[in-house]
Amino acid sequence: MTSTRKLSDRGPEFFSISYIQRRPVQLRRGTADTVETLKSAGFEECSLDYFFDVQVSRRKHIARLKLPGITLSLRLKSESHAFAAKGTLHVLVWSVGFMIMRLTLTDYGMQRRDHDFHGWFKAMHRLEHDLPAWPDCKEDPLWMAQIANTRLYATGGVRRLFDVVGNAIHEILRGREIHPDTLAAWAASNETALDHAEELVGRGELRYPHPVTFGSHSELIWRSAHALPHDPDEWICNLFGSGTEGELLATNVDEHLSDKWWYISEFQSILVHAADETPTDDRVHDATRVQMIEYIAYRRAGLMAIQRETQQITAERLPVASPSRARVSPTGCG
Repeated sequence: MTSTRKLSDRGPEFFSISYIQRRPVQLRRGTADTVETLKSAGFEECSLDYFFDVQVSRRKHIARLKLPGITLSLRLKSESHAFAAKGTLHVLVWSVGFMIMRLTLTDYGMQRRDHDFHGWFKAMHRLEHDLPAWPDCKEDPLWMAQIANTRLYATGGVRRLFDVVGNAIHEILRGREIHPDTLAAWAASNETALDHAEELVGRGELRYPHPVTFGSHSELIWRSAHALPHDPDEWICNLFGSGTEGELLATNVDEHLSDKWWYISEFQSILVHAADETPTDDRVHDATRVQMIEYIAYRRAGLMAIQRETQQITAERLPVASPSRARVSPTGCG
């Protein structure tokens, strides 16, 4: 039974947020060679525990890697000190031409104030969007990653970081050196990122130019049922990105559980849980649910690729079967 206290400004006792995006990638060799190439650039290979497509994982059509040490610096207008976070980028490389990128930031790597939970949660949620200005921030968010012994920087929302790292992966897999200034220029805005992706498609280096963003998955964890604020259905609506006051925009898919609430909308997911233990390192609290969200993005990637190609063929009156357009099955089924 939960307590009667409300969600306070201090927020949960453990917090994580994961941003998830599907990006096109064209592997010149199999997944095994791809893993070895990226490991030489500083990525670490991970197991495929909790991955939900048995055929793909058993036939080794997909591999998981991670890149630790991603940093974020964010200066909120309401704070005198910068908000800092350190996280890990996970990459699922799929041999048919996609990779799922998940950036996870947890309490383990955060330097945040105990008060104003709503303020910094809102700022973190807005990072998944492309905004011309950042109303909560004194300056644009700054990201840093290190790949192949090279420091890479991105400014703005998390998509800018995904563009920098995604293009770096593409260059490395093509056997080319990476240059921080060039990668930053390609990722300077959504428009420049798409221009570069379409250029790669024109050169035959990519099959599809457009990424697909799932959004974010957050974990709000209290260490006891007594500490967890009463009735999450009443206050969770204020943490979702839009809607009127008190309007619940998501479905609780764990409504049969008394100590766990999992709210899912189309582009945002929040897990609320009372748990005896919370992670003491950079891991998420509930790996199964986080990787289920990855799987949803993985499935959406294939469907979106088919939808977008069908739309292009229809709108531009292109032939359905063209020698210049090699056929690739995004679902990996034939």
